[in-house]
Amino acid sequence: MCFRELGDLVKFWITINEPNRLSDIYNSGSNHTYQAAHNLLIAHASAWHVYDKQYRSMQHGQISLSLHSDWAEPANPFVDTHWEAAERFLQFEIAWFSDPIFKTGDYPAAMREYLDYKNSRGLSSSSLPYFTKEEKELVRGAADFYALNHFTTRFVNHESKNGSRYDFDQDVQFLQDITCLNSPSRSAVVPAGLRKILNWIRKRYGDLNIYITANGIDDQSLIDDGLRKYYIEKYVQEALKAYHIDKVNVRGYFAFKLADEKSKPRLGFFTHEAKAKASVPFYNRLISHNGFLLETANNICDQPEEEATCMFCLLLVQKKPLVFFGCCLCSTLILLLSIIVFHKRKRRKWYWSKNMEYMCVPVKSRHREVLHQI
Repeated sequence: MCFRELGDLVKFWITINEPNRLSDIYNSGSNHTYQAAHNLLIAHASAWHVYDKQYRSMQHGQISLSLHSDWAEPANPFVDTHWEAAERFLQFEIAWFSDPIFKTGDYPAAMREYLDYKNSRGLSSSSLPYFTKEEKELVRGAADFYALNHFTTRFVNHESKNGSRYDFDQDVQFLQDITCLNSPSRSAVVPAGLRKILNWIRKRYGDLNIYITANGIDDQSLIDDGLRKYYIEKYVQEALKAYHIDKVNVRGYFAFKLADEKSKPRLGFFTHEAKAKASVPFYNRLISHNGFLLETANNICDQPEEEATCMFCLLLVQKKPLVFFGCCLCSTLILLLSIIVFHKRKRRKWYWSKNMEYMCVPVKSRHREVLHQI
């Protein structure tokens, strides 16, 4: 019905948003999660074929599904198991849905092999469903573009877990890097992660048309949301690098999201009372010029100069406890150093006075008398 009634107006369709986050809902057991994902893949593919056969020739639209696609970095890049955990996270999080549609028509081999390995050791009873031959033909290629929602980079290491749940099957532990700039909800700001995930998608699935359908961060400020402006600026720059330097076929970018919701992290450009934040004119200029406008002498004179958003300043604001601890540590070190220098000088003066006593020869009393008589 949606295709029939709205197809003349809508040219880009997303059938399901973030189906790979099913573990947030179907978390009673991994087999329930995997079966629900299996059903969603078939449902999406069925919708794609309906549009392809009945409406595409008249409406000339495109259809896909949007996957939550955060990047993963090893917590310790010098440990092999951390690299393996990072790649395993991408397999379970992204390739789980992407491989059947954009690659093989089946789930990733690495995913099946790791579940078999855990089952053989008695650590899990999870198993992925199998596609029939007809289902493979139905699912494979059932998307016109790759759509991803990217928000942050996860720092991971290997942690063996016992249990039949989707999050346990990955054997991945998430760590927080306190040196990174973080949002109030502890989402790390790592712009390079967007460029890396875009390159990972192209390397794995080929030169697809890619749309970033959601990218944003929560900012506690209701007016001057400097963290959001900094986030969007840096992440868009990384998308441009992927497009111009790495030749990734990025076709569109959508910031997330329009307005805040009550009692939830403030992700919007507008408050829940529809009041615009400082990021609105910034993003308006960005999309109006389809990129960053190079400043010239004229527009610098004509427009008021905006206060630059400094990552160091944002880091100071976000990491107040860490900064306070650092100041206390520096003050303590300076005090200890001063005490050491003071005692060292005092001890040196004491040694000097002692040496002077030994060097001076006392005059005997009879010599004093002789000298007195003379």
